[in-house]
Amino acid sequence: YGSTTVGEGGCGPSAMAMIITALTGERVTPDVVASYAALEGLYIPGTGSSWAIARVTAEHWGLKSKLLGADAAKITATLQSGGLVVTSGSGPLPFTSGGHYIVIRGIAPDGKWLIGDSGHVATNKKSWDPQHLLSIMNNGNVHAITK
Repeated sequence: YGSTTVGEGGCGPSAMAMIITALTGERVTPDVVASYAALEGLYIPGTGSSWAIARVTAEHWGLKSKLLGADAAKITATLQSGGLVVTSGSGPLPFTSGGHYIVIRGIAPDGKWLIGDSGHVATNKKSWDPQHLLSIMNNGNVHAITK
């Protein structure tokens, strides 16, 4: 993926592959999304995936993308209506100091959010306080992805 591997720098394509597979039923792997993203110029050398990756790849696979911002009510409403949310952020887990993409995939019985994280296996097995995630996600890069 660009100047790196999908395993090292492909969290954006990996997050979108999870979403595309879940919402379309078509098995789409991170390498396929990374190849398409690279062709579309969505890899930024030294940085990783452009914030446009959600919109561009969602549309390519027949899905809709809507910019939400870091808004707990909008994220929760998206999840309750069957959509998924992709976001990036930096800082403590589930993000990284250099920036990382995750999928917010559901709501736990306690009201916390469940995530899909290609970079940290353990983060997928716990629920996350929405306020913690909101405080470290990139406000301008929170997208609802729906059918």
